[in-house]
Amino acid sequence: MPPFTEKEGWETWRAQFRAIANRYGWDEEERLNQLLPRLEDAATQFVFSQLSAHVFNHYHELMKEIDSRFRVIETPRTFAAKFSRRSQRSCETLEEFAADLK
Repeated sequence: MPPFTEKEGWETWRAQFRAIANRYGWDEEERLNQLLPRLEDAATQFVFSQLSAHVFNHYHELMKEIDSRFRVIETPRTFAAKFSRRSQRSCETLEEFAADLK
């Protein structure tokens, strides 16, 4: 599993991490052991410089904090604005454009 670097969306990365963790039957301790070394860049700085040791030593508390920091909150209004401004880019196929709109 690739590290979380903020280049990909947090929600997507988190979903992939959870799917892998569930597939391998990782308990909370193993999830924490797998998660911490996969945080890079701003995520590493956030976890190790802004959170207490108590938080980054408890999987669910850590995920809650990372979620609140990196989750993108979209409202119907922001979706409508993005949708109305979006046009097909010269380098993308019609299928890619349609998938992005969807």
